[in-house]
Amino acid sequence: MDTEGESYVFTTCVAKKRKLSVENDSVETDHKLAKIDIPSVGASTTLQNEETSIELPITRSSDAPKDPVCYFDLLSDDVLLILLLYLNSTDLYHLSLCNRRMNIICRDRSLWYRVNVICNGRSPSHISMRPYFNDSTSYVQLSKTILDPSNDLNEPTEDICFDYKFLNCLKHLPYLKTFILENHSLDATVLDLKYLPESITELRLMKTTLLNLNNRQNGVFHNVHSILPNLEIVDVSFCQWLHPQILFSLSKCPKMKALIMMGCRSMRDIIPYASIASMFGYSSLETLDMRLTYVGDSEIGCFNKIKNLKHIFLEKPEDVQPGDENESITDICTTNLGMRNWRPEVAENNVYICSIPVEGGDFIEDTLETLVVRNYPRITNITLKHAEKCLKSLKYLDVTGTNCTPEQIAIFKNHRPEVILLHDDFAA
Repeated sequence: MDTEGESYVFTTCVAKKRKLSVENDSVETDHKLAKIDIPSVGASTTLQNEETSIELPITRSSDAPKDPVCYFDLLSDDVLLILLLYLNSTDLYHLSLCNRRMNIICRDRSLWYRVNVICNGRSPSHISMRPYFNDSTSYVQLSKTILDPSNDLNEPTEDICFDYKFLNCLKHLPYLKTFILENHSLDATVLDLKYLPESITELRLMKTTLLNLNNRQNGVFHNVHSILPNLEIVDVSFCQWLHPQILFSLSKCPKMKALIMMGCRSMRDIIPYASIASMFGYSSLETLDMRLTYVGDSEIGCFNKIKNLKHIFLEKPEDVQPGDENESITDICTTNLGMRNWRPEVAENNVYICSIPVEGGDFIEDTLETLVVRNYPRITNITLKHAEKCLKSLKYLDVTGTNCTPEQIAIFKNHRPEVILLHDDFAA
């Protein structure tokens, strides 16, 4: 043996074929020695004998994988279903294209209760996912990521993400409750509420842009009270295609509880529509959100006639000029909240044409629980004093960015500790 390096000697036994015999025959063996010199780590070792020469790679024990490899496709169906619940609908769609087994599993009904499709330049269109919807689907959200934030939505390009066939497939979802459309630009003739099922209770068209709106005879919400009789929540935030007449259409919805019109810059001069709509409609409205929208004291005063109104959210738009009183909220607006407002009541008379309205009769109780008036400089301590004494049901008040003084804020907190008050930080 070689004494210079570490070596091992292996004995190779070559056995001859044994003859059939009743006697104990011995087996002749031919001993051949094979010597392996193990060099430094990382090299290769050669196994040599008279007939062959074999290269044996030398590996460290630490190089071998410690954990066994687990393939995703080897998991059971039950385990896969649990893992797939954490994926959105777009990822489920891509995964279903891998093989036949994944296609079957990804179509399971439990994975499509809530459909959340995020569309971008590389995502499939919404039309491709129509076969995945089923009778149990109750939530559909179609969102599009904005790749270029500098792109102005007022100059959109048509986005062919879905057509009337896609909306028509929603008509056959009997348990669909929520439909959300966000960051889409589409033809106004395609978006028609008649394709939605009557089971819809929540409709959100956020940051959408409609093209060819002039080619449409009626508005998007025309006759919405009969098409969607169960509608409770409408969110049209940052939609610049709205017009004041929409207040008429939505006021007829008997179950309307929340109207969100945040950032709707086109909603101006709404007093004629808001006054009539709030007087004869919105019987169930509880939440009004008009933040970053051009409204003033008179517009909000119209909604003060609603009996069940509990939550009002207001915030001044950034581009409102200080001298523009028609588009600013002042103490005049807030001090009218919670006061008893009367509705005109017609006195009975034998001659109907001579009937005259009589003040009083239908008084509104204080039901306001949330009041947000942010960044209005003409909101002062008068608002805090009125909220302290008159708004007995108030639970949340936000006067951030107003001219309320620290002294009056401290008094309000002392007298109404149960109210959550948000205000500016006056610490030096």
